[in-house]
Amino acid sequence: MATCSSPPIPDKNASGDNQYGQDICRQDMIDYFWTTYGFNGNKAYWENGWGWHDPCNTDLPLARTFNGCYALTYSAQDYLNDAWDAPQNILQWGRRFVRESIDDLRAKCGDGTADASESGGTVELYLGYFYNEAVGRTARIPIGTTRVPGRTTQGSPLGTAWKAPGPRLR
Repeated sequence: MATCSSPPIPDKNASGDNQYGQDICRQDMIDYFWTTYGFNGNKAYWENGWGWHDPCNTDLPLARTFNGCYALTYSAQDYLNDAWDAPQNILQWGRRFVRESIDDLRAKCGDGTADASESGGTVELYLGYFYNEAVGRTARIPIGTTRVPGRTTQGSPLGTAWKAPGPRLR
């Protein structure tokens, strides 16, 4: 990958990557994630070892990110209801919040101090995001990172800013 090397691949059964990985490897899913969650127009950030040429390989960052997108999109029982006044359940409106908050989603090495950062609608995901988090957390990190503009996220994105009710609207 770019100018960094990936850390050891975690246990993909424990992280959930094997469970979700079987669902992301359909072209309709890949197309949906690419056009919905800010990947579109950012191919250069996902080439050269990041997974563009092998989007089903859950050893690589792109497929691991698609797993998080799948969990974010389909975890709600009524996942098609993403209205802001849905039963105040992040599983309902989380995917809408992310797709409306992220203009550009990019993979980068990072310096080890953060899993993700956001600036002006651009979210950068770093190695810790791809290799230190289980699928459920990879679904949550974009929410926490975009919730507070300019935020850098290390570990749990659900800091004190998360206590405000409802999503932060732009």
